[in-house]
Amino acid sequence: MINVKVVKVPGNATDQTLNDGATAADALRVAGLSRASNEELRINGQVQADTTVLRDGDRVMLVQGAKGNAAKKPAAKPVKKPASKPAKKPAKK
Repeated sequence: MINVKVVKVPGNATDQTLNDGATAADALRVAGLSRASNEELRINGQVQADTTVLRDGDRVMLVQGAKGNAAKKPAAKPVKKPASKPAKKPAKK
């Protein structure tokens, strides 16, 4: 038997006891959770497959995955430089 923590972020972690050889999918099912298409499955902070075999003490998390352009920063707007003025000619005396 192994003991793991299962959490859907945001949310509270639950302790689950599973049979040896249990997978991440088994842990989610026992915890009453299902994985949405936009969620990443992480085990101990690393993205993993549902079929990953768990070990005693693992932490299984469902977190919302990054969206296509979410990681990109908006493009900076170009800064307009003021037009340079020609040097003033000295006044004639």
